[in-house]
Amino acid sequence: MGVCVLRVCRLMEAIRTEDSHWLLHLLKESDVEQQDLDRAVHAAAWSGHPDSVRMLLAAGAGLYSVNQHGQPLLIEAVYSANTQVVREILQVT
Repeated sequence: MGVCVLRVCRLMEAIRTEDSHWLLHLLKESDVEQQDLDRAVHAAAWSGHPDSVRMLLAAGAGLYSVNQHGQPLLIEAVYSANTQVVREILQVT
């Protein structure tokens, strides 16, 4: 498994387990590529994790990024029906 794939897997696992300390550590430990940040923030939005969304956006995840279906982050958050995530995104805009 390549380093990039491992990094994405670790980011996704930190989001899935809602481990904000681990996520923060992963974001600080190395240069995370933009596409990995964008993928992770979409996963956090869809999963309904407002803390993860806030941390990923602060780390440089794209507020206007789109997922693999071409949906922007805010739309993904709306589809997840989590108002806290929607609020986090709207506070940044």
